[in-house]
Amino acid sequence: MEKAPGVELPELFQANELFKEVNSKNRELMKKSFLVDTLGKDEQLAINDWPDCL
Repeated sequence: MEKAPGVELPELFQANELFKEVNSKNRELMKKSFLVDTLGKDEQLAINDWPDCL
């Protein structure tokens, strides 16, 4: 396993634990973000402009 400069191995495991909760809470948001990425550019622009209309 390569080591990140200035980071000890225990710190890497702690970082994984910190981000695990965030990832589980935002799973639906990430799915929706992925779906937006699968749209065409025109469709993405329409979705991005929609909140500005409110």
